[in-house]
Amino acid sequence: MPHRLYNKFARRMILMLVTLLVALSFTGVHAQGSAGDLVTGQPSFGNIGTAGGKITYSYSLSDARAVTFQVIGEVAQPTITILQNGQSVAAQPNAEATNIVSLTALLNPGIYAVEVGTVNNTTGNVIVVVQSETAVTTGQLPIATVVAGQVSADAPLATYNFNA
Repeated sequence: MPHRLYNKFARRMILMLVTLLVALSFTGVHAQGSAGDLVTGQPSFGNIGTAGGKITYSYSLSDARAVTFQVIGEVAQPTITILQNGQSVAAQPNAEATNIVSLTALLNPGIYAVEVGTVNNTTGNVIVVVQSETAVTTGQLPIATVVAGQVSADAPLATYNFNA
């Protein structure tokens, strides 16, 4: 009887490994450096192979959105930094040193670099996912002027800018 349970467990493990290999062969595993474009809902697999190494993905938006990124480390404790034109616009340094981190940022239209590193220069495999994009209504807020705005189910957030 224990032999049958072991065989059943071994077959399940082999099936899981084959499924993982097939998934990786279609999505690709990215090594350090430039790793391609991120697309909402599609996981991107990467490997940080050297201490202090980073993987950089490209991400673009045609309009303002609240975007949630998630990075899962197999062994490594990942960090996320969102850059635009080389300047950091949002970061999750993972001070808790967990294997899963999320970052939600309000991003304007444009092209961004999503940089994934690790806490304490550890190495290992990571999975990066753009979990969601939520439309954001933007507008100007002139001094001494009443502004009426609207939020809806399609655009549940609104942000306003002003110059002082």
